[in-house]
Amino acid sequence: MSGNSKSMENQAKFCQGRVGMVEKQFGLLCHTLGSITRKTARLRDKGDLFSKQLLKYAESETISHSSKVGVIRFAESIAAIQDYRQAEVQRLDAKVVMPLSTYGNKCKEIKNGIKNEMKALSKEKKMAGKLDKVRQKTPGDAQLIIVMIYKAFVSL
Repeated sequence: MSGNSKSMENQAKFCQGRVGMVEKQFGLLCHTLGSITRKTARLRDKGDLFSKQLLKYAESETISHSSKVGVIRFAESIAAIQDYRQAEVQRLDAKVVMPLSTYGNKCKEIKNGIKNEMKALSKEKKMAGKLDKVRQKTPGDAQLIIVMIYKAFVSL
């Protein structure tokens, strides 16, 4: 029992370490991708502003018609690029950041499960110790040993 219990404790500690590492690394990944998404959105906003400024300039251009048409086309191209940036922001958020952010909750659930398993192992270890003490004190009293075993299983 002692070897099996030690093995289970080692497995639980290993799992805790892995979950902690995954939680930390995925948190960093999520934070970095969120930062990339926000910066891309800010770049899109600046591009929209640039496009509007180009259109204002084109409206104020009264002397050169060809220059006005060229600036309007350029502004439309910049606006189209910003539309693509908007799609990029939405896709990054929906397809990458959101799925990564769910790992935080999953890691917490797994941590709670491991904690509960560790508590159960500790409780089982204590009951086994009590049972060994009863066996040593009164090795022939089978009734008391059966009662101890019954209490141990009922409390688990």
